[in-house]
Amino acid sequence: MIGRQPTYARASLPARASTAVLRLLLAGGTAQAGSLHPPIDRPLAVTSSFCEYRASRLHGGVDLSTNARIGVPVRAVGAGVVTRIKMAPDGYGRALYLRLDDGRTAVYGHLSGLVPSLAEPVRRRQIEKRAYRLDWHLPDDRFRFEAGEIVAWSGQAGTTVPHLHFELRDAANRPIDPLANGLSTADSVPPVIESIRIVPAEPGAHIDGSPFAAEIPLVAGEGTPGVRRYRGRDPIGLEGGARFEVDVYDRDDGRRGKLAVAGGAVEQDGKRVLELRLDRFSWGAAARSRHLYSGLSEEPGARSRVRLDVPADGEDEHLRATAPNRALGWVKGSGPGEVSILFWDRAGNRAEAVLRLGPPSIGSEGERRALDGRAAPANGRLAVVVRAPSAHAARDEPRLLFERGEEVESILLRPIGSDRWIAWFRPGGPGELRAILGELEWRAVTPFHTLERGSEARVIDRSTGVALELAKGGLYGDALVSIGPFATPPDPAPESGLERVGPAVEIGPRTLYFRDPPYLEIPRDGGERPESVHLYRLDRGRSPHRWRRAGGRCGERSVVAAITRPGVYAPFSDGAAPVAGAVAVERGRKGGTVLRWELVDHGAGIDADSVELLVDGAWVLSVFDGPRDRVEARLNGAAAAAGERELLLRAVDLAGNRVEAGTAVVIGAGVAGGG
Repeated sequence: MIGRQPTYARASLPARASTAVLRLLLAGGTAQAGSLHPPIDRPLAVTSSFCEYRASRLHGGVDLSTNARIGVPVRAVGAGVVTRIKMAPDGYGRALYLRLDDGRTAVYGHLSGLVPSLAEPVRRRQIEKRAYRLDWHLPDDRFRFEAGEIVAWSGQAGTTVPHLHFELRDAANRPIDPLANGLSTADSVPPVIESIRIVPAEPGAHIDGSPFAAEIPLVAGEGTPGVRRYRGRDPIGLEGGARFEVDVYDRDDGRRGKLAVAGGAVEQDGKRVLELRLDRFSWGAAARSRHLYSGLSEEPGARSRVRLDVPADGEDEHLRATAPNRALGWVKGSGPGEVSILFWDRAGNRAEAVLRLGPPSIGSEGERRALDGRAAPANGRLAVVVRAPSAHAARDEPRLLFERGEEVESILLRPIGSDRWIAWFRPGGPGELRAILGELEWRAVTPFHTLERGSEARVIDRSTGVALELAKGGLYGDALVSIGPFATPPDPAPESGLERVGPAVEIGPRTLYFRDPPYLEIPRDGGERPESVHLYRLDRGRSPHRWRRAGGRCGERSVVAAITRPGVYAPFSDGAAPVAGAVAVERGRKGGTVLRWELVDHGAGIDADSVELLVDGAWVLSVFDGPRDRVEARLNGAAAAAGERELLLRAVDLAGNRVEAGTAVVIGAGVAGGG
């Protein structure tokens, strides 16, 4: 057998069986039917789990810790043949696809190397193509491995921290959770619920007299082994339909990271109204995970926020309404009652939060001497709350007007309590709200445009000329969107070479999320080379100078790019070439000579496929390691012979700026370097 390593072959399975195997045993099957050989020789420690949210996509596998080590043996989880090998400077880096005899496919990513029987033919093909990037679909069964045989070694290619990315796909190439299909870890730790938000889900719905989302204060209850309990501190006064957003995460016994849960449910008065299942997904629907994790999940530290309701079009493979009269999985306010929110992990540990429904609690919230109000988007409409001064409580009623240019619309206010009124309406465009109570007045500018689910739309901000264009079906539901200038855009880092060539604009609200990415068009007023101009997004939560390239194309008068979420955008011209830094030549971990050359670009970023390295005028196979800003090559033959070598590095950034740098290094028995 190719690649056989008798010393390591057929290591025994862990004593603890996975949940899937236990179910199989209870059903009268055998453990071997669903079990897999561990992909690495250590207790499996999951640092990132299946179906976690990753910037508009789902994580298709599990990340397994290698204790930050490179070179841990990676084994075949079952008998099968290699069907695909990918080599790339990004994504999974070096990846191996092993089709198992049972029809499933195991995928290994971020590898440091393949066994020699695979590595040599891969290297030959790369040299023939004169390119590092390779996607080789093997046409036959020439490379076969048995369960437990070493197929590769773990690494950090295409990522920041050494680990093994492991996927399992079914016969239809859909990712399935490895921890539910043959792998197991030690896990007796229940999920953790950090916070719960209740969100009015339909026009006219409100919570304690407010049409806006509210945080539910939680109190920890008395737990039992494998169960963590919570309860709501106060009763919730709900009228109409509502949904929940929950910040929830899981950890295994090693308590590493914030992992995704395996499933969940919402129950009202003992009847289940919604189920969440995160055991598999299809690639075509994965981009729509923005509904499951909501737009806020892309904010720093909020990737564990799960949105618990079914999209209006019903297209979600993870969320399912279970009550016949609750197609969207909402809870309904109908007097006193109880709502339970449940989550569980793959080992069956669970978290439970019990919330009480009761009469609304609407107070005056202290002394007020002026007319007060708030306006914000809610369920595709503008929701407004107007509060009267304490002296006017239960004595006068305000009038609410919406002024849009010369048009004035009277909005119907509904009394809630003795000094509060609420209203919902759909503005035709930006305008101003004016509430009048006797001689008192409250004003608020409303910058929102109305968008309808299922329809095409092109929204233009007249002050900047910025346009947002949505394709038909680009939204999950009716929505409001705001477009306007961003008052104080931070300057990019001086070394980036970026120069702003158009207005910085903010797309909002931050809770808006798109079913399909819309196109944002921003006028440009400069940039000598159109190819150097792209759209950039301001990264919130990072350095104030951090502008990240969003891509797009530059025309004569504007820049157009598809965007996945609201935020601050601006067009920049990148005039700075990449910078080549120090060179290091050292002995590789497994022998041989490894060359590493620093290559940094603070603007648009390096085009990884443009990188070329020549040693004494001869092209050598090299890869751009983006997370570490360097070019890496393993020297062979004449290039690795002792003596002085002339190096030449060529690269282009994504704005078209070129660098060509040369230097000399001395290669000897020890470590050598150059500048």
